[in-house]
Amino acid sequence: MEEYNYIDMPDEYTRLLRVDMSTTSRFHTGLQSYILEHPSLMGIVNRLLSNGEEVDVHAHMKKLGWHGVRDRILSFYMGIVYKSAHIEKVDFTLVDDILEFEQNFRFATVSGYSRLVLFGMYMKLDCADQGVNDITKHPLYPNEITMKYLKNMTEKVINVDYIIILIHHLVSFLGEDKLSAYIEQNFSYESIYINLSEEQKEIMAKNFLTYGASIGETELFTMKIV
Repeated sequence: MEEYNYIDMPDEYTRLLRVDMSTTSRFHTGLQSYILEHPSLMGIVNRLLSNGEEVDVHAHMKKLGWHGVRDRILSFYMGIVYKSAHIEKVDFTLVDDILEFEQNFRFATVSGYSRLVLFGMYMKLDCADQGVNDITKHPLYPNEITMKYLKNMTEKVINVDYIIILIHHLVSFLGEDKLSAYIEQNFSYESIYINLSEEQKEIMAKNFLTYGASIGETELFTMKIV
């Protein structure tokens, strides 16, 4: 099991990916105020949506929707990483793999949250450090085994990124057959966890902490993941 890399991600943006941005949420209705309070984010929005002039975020939200605004900001950050430039025009080819990842695994998560984009962004930035362009080449990108476990979940979850990471560890530590046997016998997560070695528990804890620090989620170990 590989150790995860810490990735320096823009907290002012990742916070929006971590919260409920459905049309009825307070985060959605307060988006313009949030952007105004974060000059770096405001600069990006002005550059991409209004040619450098002061932008009415609410108007663009009505026109583009939250995902339209979100994806444009994401493409800006990827432009800095992959083109070493502050792009003036949205280039969705820079984020196609992230958006496809979200589309493929949307079935497992609660609508309104962008945690799949958050996880995809983490993988994409990690790929950039390794000289790789496509997140499907990243070791954390869910394979058919992970897809199978996600499809067998009885309900959608908010923290789907944590579930993917958890499955990745358990399959690596226990193997698919043994993990499937535990699940078929209705073993709780706690029962499965105690069967891990101390070294495996330490590796998993460290990787969760590294990922949590990367996405700016400091309350990782005080929240219910599963």
